[in-house]
Amino acid sequence: MSASIAQITAEHHYDGFGLFTSSPRLSWRFNDTSLKNWKQASYEIKLTRQGREEHYQVSSSQSVLVPWPSTPLSSRENASIKIFAKGQDGSSTAWESLDVEVALLDRADLKATLISRPRQDPAHPKAPFCLRRTFNIVKSQSARLYTTAHGIYEVEINGKKVGDQLLTPGWQSYKHRLHYQTYDVTHLLQEGSNTIGASIGEGCTSGRRVEILNFPSAELIAPDVAPVRKIQEFKPREIITTPKGKTVLDFGQNLVGWLRFDNDAPGQSTQEPLIRHAEVLEHGELGTRPLRSARAELWVKLGGRTKGYEPKFTWFGFRYAEVNGYDNLSVDDFTAIAISSDLRRTGTFSSSHELINKLHENTVWSMRDNFRLGWTGDIQVFAPTANYLFDTSAFLGGWLRNLAAEQSDQNGVVPWVIPSVPFEPGNRQNRPAAIWADCAVITPWDMYRFFGDKSSLELQWESMRGFWTTEFPQFGDWLGPRAPPAFPGYALTDPFLVANAYLIYTTNLAAQIGRIIGKSEKAEEFVAQSSKLLALFQEEYVTATGRLVSDTQTGHVLALRFGLLPEKHLKRASDRLDWLVRWEVFKITTGFAGTPIILQTLADNDKLNLAYHMLEEKEDPSWLYPITMGATTIWERWNSMLPDGTINPDQMTSFNHYALGSVCAFLHNTVGGTIRHASTSFDSPYGLYAVSWKTEGSQMVTEVTVPPNGSAKVILPGGVDEVVGSGKYKFTSAWEDEKGWPPAHIQGAQGAPRKPIA
Repeated sequence: MSASIAQITAEHHYDGFGLFTSSPRLSWRFNDTSLKNWKQASYEIKLTRQGREEHYQVSSSQSVLVPWPSTPLSSRENASIKIFAKGQDGSSTAWESLDVEVALLDRADLKATLISRPRQDPAHPKAPFCLRRTFNIVKSQSARLYTTAHGIYEVEINGKKVGDQLLTPGWQSYKHRLHYQTYDVTHLLQEGSNTIGASIGEGCTSGRRVEILNFPSAELIAPDVAPVRKIQEFKPREIITTPKGKTVLDFGQNLVGWLRFDNDAPGQSTQEPLIRHAEVLEHGELGTRPLRSARAELWVKLGGRTKGYEPKFTWFGFRYAEVNGYDNLSVDDFTAIAISSDLRRTGTFSSSHELINKLHENTVWSMRDNFRLGWTGDIQVFAPTANYLFDTSAFLGGWLRNLAAEQSDQNGVVPWVIPSVPFEPGNRQNRPAAIWADCAVITPWDMYRFFGDKSSLELQWESMRGFWTTEFPQFGDWLGPRAPPAFPGYALTDPFLVANAYLIYTTNLAAQIGRIIGKSEKAEEFVAQSSKLLALFQEEYVTATGRLVSDTQTGHVLALRFGLLPEKHLKRASDRLDWLVRWEVFKITTGFAGTPIILQTLADNDKLNLAYHMLEEKEDPSWLYPITMGATTIWERWNSMLPDGTINPDQMTSFNHYALGSVCAFLHNTVGGTIRHASTSFDSPYGLYAVSWKTEGSQMVTEVTVPPNGSAKVILPGGVDEVVGSGKYKFTSAWEDEKGWPPAHIQGAQGAPRKPIA
């Protein structure tokens, strides 16, 4: 028996077709195995290029991002790659293969011009339009189509859609970086006459359209990231008749996508069925108030066949669809199509606690649905969770390149959203914002931790200069549960304390990054700056006896997590955080700054039982409250829906917003409380790591899986503390219930005593 290779990848590309590099680094993941302590000693690569075979033997244990062994590839060149690995025990894997093809590397390779419809009123949305052309060819063995747009496009050849990608090229940094797609269209062409047609929608672009446009000034890039595709279908769970007599389809899952007509709609050609979409019901009716100016409507003109019809160049966020003007509606008439960036799933979690399982599932769905919307603050707090759940290496790597490009347009200020929407000078969205801007440093670091690619730090180094100023207000602990609905930034914690805490942490992190990538001189500058900032922070926000100016959960979490307190004050801060958690009866009072790190901070300060109790709390505000209200995704606010079924009164209320799902990073690392079994897995760049545990009477049984060429440290009660190599392991140790469980809250002078959690 030997180890085996599961997959070869070139750079971080999802399949190797349309590479935008001439010398792609190669990686290979291994299948999981029961073979103990298998370590790679060497590897061999066979390349077939232009009919010639090249053979390379390398003595190395590396299997992630190894250098391209041959001369650089050229535009349009393809190559067949075969790899096998040899272990230190003398065994070898079988050969595994990957075919790659390079896209167009040089701007001069792109000969086309941008074409469009005649000029339209720039003040109004632009209607989609179609282009068509007939051409003749002799029989071809190979044909490629390279396509992009300022907007969204779809291409057909001889009446058949090209590729399965959706909404291409996606939301782009149009001024700086424009993606183009590479398609193999050989099978769509025929000898003689052929017809190519394209449909183009406005998408996220705006402005005048003219018949001939200048060649794009942006860098044209063939992306590594997997495209948007259809990922799942849902049939209606039930048909609801609302109190007002409306007919509503409930698909049981809040998703992003659209409806497909599965039958020909009944009715006359004069009828126009209307479908309205919404994420929730409010008192039995479609809850559309959070849509604000978005109509989320689909009008369909009858007069032809509707079976199989799906809308194009749009998408909706919905669980419920209200159908008007459609006679005798049944659950067989429509299917909901969920779409998402088709990223490889890498992380899983399950446990004996069904509500916590649902919390994790909801987080996965919100990431599938909304990860394309690039709020910098949201991605900064959520990246550790995202990187575990899916292979985001190409997605966030490209997004960070866009961030650096857009940042250059704002004198170093990181925009709130990437790709950035241009704003007039003086617009508040041009202002620097802590937590949001800090993604320029923290997110590349998170990428490096998960994927081991030092180039992610090197490429972003010049971008690591985000800053903020006291001249403008800060988001601070945004969307804390005590903030009034109309004022989401009115948090309990001083927003400038939050901003300064992040500034110190980010400056320290930049110094650490600088040392790793050989920027030692700049790293020492960051160290000196951080020391000065820390002294100022302690002078401004910490009393002589160790009290914080902002006596809040978030204030203490930031101070403890970011190392902002003198050693002599650590115990007092930890004890005060303990008190604040109990005083709030284990309900959350944190927003964007405190939420992602509060549970791990409690755990790191020997308050694990408090972290478990907070995690399992069900009353508003808590992570599990939305689930008790029927949520199938993560809400933007802790109380996007109030306990009586009323939508939060502020307009900025989403029911599909992944940021608060950042708690799943804690689930992936630490879990307990009333849970009696749990498992998690991560399909890493080396292969599958997995761990599961369950209680059996007075014992805990733990199973561990480690991939070939990997290792793991196992620490368990009873003295188990060892590093293991590849293989599957089973450990049995003594189980003791959590001491001090359930932890007691602090009862105030008023109010009835609260029953502790079971």
